[in-house]
Amino acid sequence: MLHLIGVPGLVARGPAFFRWEEEDVAQPKLLDIRPEWQTNWGGMPEFEHGNLLPYQSIQVHFESPEDRERFAKLVGQTITDRTQSIWHPEAEIDRMVTARYHDES
Repeated sequence: MLHLIGVPGLVARGPAFFRWEEEDVAQPKLLDIRPEWQTNWGGMPEFEHGNLLPYQSIQVHFESPEDRERFAKLVGQTITDRTQSIWHPEAEIDRMVTARYHDES
């Protein structure tokens, strides 16, 4: 327990005006409080999506835009100056921004 100035048992040493003392004081445990998500999501079926990490990643460097275009045709994907990564074979990426979930009860 931390004792501050004016609290019995305070010892001031140097610039510090507090000290720790061991006392047998029961403190409520933070983990005894049920998180709100458990109240809302408790009893829901579990969802496992498996490992979504790639097997291997490599960097590919192009000397010119033409080289990039030839590589894009070779792998059958669109690669622009803004492309940061691709999956091969091309992966179906779910766009969840348009998905809506609602309570059916």
